[in-house]
Amino acid sequence: MKEEPNGVLDKGWMHYVKVDAGNMDSNNADFAINPEFYKQQKYVDPKNANASDEVGSINVPDMKSFFFVITRHSINILSNRRNDIGNQQEVIFYTDLKKLQGPTLKDGKEL
Repeated sequence: MKEEPNGVLDKGWMHYVKVDAGNMDSNNADFAINPEFYKQQKYVDPKNANASDEVGSINVPDMKSFFFVITRHSINILSNRRNDIGNQQEVIFYTDLKKLQGPTLKDGKEL
């Protein structure tokens, strides 16, 4: 992965499930809903709703999509691509992540 001059390693639209230590029930987990998807319908011309560039859709593509910007130090989750700082939902610093507990499997084999 090549780092851009501004420190970005990768970026694009993704879905995510937000869980924390108090809410680890995976049976009830669902993707987060992006309220910006509904807000943009008020100001985006329908003719330009599917506009895209080399990164992907310029507008929020669906109600469960968030724009991720991955850097060397963090994962930044944004509600849209129009104003990065004002629409930041969450920043996850790698140093704040805890190691997974219990067995970890890859291709059916424990790591």
